[in-house]
Amino acid sequence: MKRVLLLHILLLFCLQNTWTQKPAIIWGKEEKQAPRTYIKKIICETEGIIYIYRTSGESLKRDVHILETYSSENLNLLNRIFFPPLTDTDALVEDIKYIGNHIVVFYSVLDKANQRTAYAQLLSKNGNKTGEAIMLDQLSFAKKRNIGTFDFVLSADSSKILLYRNEPFEKYAQEKFSYRVFDKHFNLLWNKEMELPYTDKYFEITEYRIDNNGNVFMLATIFPDKNKGEKNIKGLPNNKHVLFAFYPNENEVSEFEVTLSGKFISDITFRLNDKNDLVVAGFYSNSGFYNINGTFYMLIDATSRDVKITNLKPFERDFLLNFLSEKNADKGRGLSNIYFNHFILTNNGSAVLIGEQHYVENVCFNDMRTGNLICNYHFFYNDIIAVNIDSTGTITWANRIPKFQHTVNDNGFYSSYSLATVNNYLHFIFNDNPKNIELAKTKPNRLRAMTGAQGAVTMLCSINANGETIREPLFSAKGGNVILRPKFFKQINPNELIIFSQRGKKYKLGKLCFK
Repeated sequence: MKRVLLLHILLLFCLQNTWTQKPAIIWGKEEKQAPRTYIKKIICETEGIIYIYRTSGESLKRDVHILETYSSENLNLLNRIFFPPLTDTDALVEDIKYIGNHIVVFYSVLDKANQRTAYAQLLSKNGNKTGEAIMLDQLSFAKKRNIGTFDFVLSADSSKILLYRNEPFEKYAQEKFSYRVFDKHFNLLWNKEMELPYTDKYFEITEYRIDNNGNVFMLATIFPDKNKGEKNIKGLPNNKHVLFAFYPNENEVSEFEVTLSGKFISDITFRLNDKNDLVVAGFYSNSGFYNINGTFYMLIDATSRDVKITNLKPFERDFLLNFLSEKNADKGRGLSNIYFNHFILTNNGSAVLIGEQHYVENVCFNDMRTGNLICNYHFFYNDIIAVNIDSTGTITWANRIPKFQHTVNDNGFYSSYSLATVNNYLHFIFNDNPKNIELAKTKPNRLRAMTGAQGAVTMLCSINANGETIREPLFSAKGGNVILRPKFFKQINPNELIIFSQRGKKYKLGKLCFK
């Protein structure tokens, strides 16, 4: 009996430690960045090569645009390729994606006839042009400060490319936009121009997606139009959130308003699951736009387009006490300045909502010597919250990851976090004050601020499928040349996360390899 008990204890110990093992860390060589450039995007990893886009600005003629390649094995710089000129005139880079074994540069050109034309230029793996630029779309504008927008979205399997065109803003005109869908070879599959019965001034598109079949979905916020007698409720926002879906095979546009009786939606997003069902979720408030009191979840069937599941759940009192005093929690006060960062759908049908507390304060004072007004911007990136929702829309757990980052006049250069999802586990990586290694365990509401990268420790906080959390340091910046920039990261496969470290003009890539 004792032997069986001992085996149980050993088994539990082994199971507990399988997900708490630190990831292996691989660092590339330290490099010096090209003069007056900054990293814009980690594009992809393919065939043993990592591609990174670096630039000094947003145009191609006057500014530097570089495609950097790194070895996936040792993360060392292989090549630094300066983009070839795409046109003889100024061009604006819209996006860079990896599609069909090519790096694709999406850009637009303005001409003297007040036309803005969107193109796609395919590049080979060594950065050379592959064929001529492909013209994708065109719009007209009256003034250069109001030239409309293009955006590009890929389907989950990268077989479809959505080009979204929003016409130049007209304050009191009807909302106009168009969709053009291409296959991965840039053959036009269909296009649709739309004019909705909403005024430009009161209409904002917040998100759009395309499924593998070429159907397009759009989420929009519609603000109260005073000219139609629409008003806020008791001074609080009365915004509408509407999902539009366009099914080209049926030439049908459907519209669905997301509403929560007696609640205010403060943050909302949607995804397409593996069945192409629409999964809609977010945070809601009982009394105001800037506080959140709970989460909501909806599942809309892809075939019938009916709402199969809808559920909303307030945060438990014990969870709120991580942020609020007992008095404020009992009064129903919500969490403030929480912004939706990630929405993750898992293989078992559950979903995870992730938000971060973030705000900026402008503090001004008069200099006693000069009499000049001096203003400083204080950037706060604080606690992370993660909420798990099962396939029925029920909250199974809600967790707080204590974090306190307060920097001045740096735009949060070393703040926020990186995220890896590995086998339904969440791994958060961020810079922290080393004193918080112990304080997070004993006094999580009294953390010391990470006020600068020098001397910071990079922390790993992991949450397993049951909502259990483990927090441990990964590496320290003190005395070394590794300072994590958490906002730049990319998960290149189910078990590996590319991270980016920078100190002054020097930088290097890193890779976290999870078990």
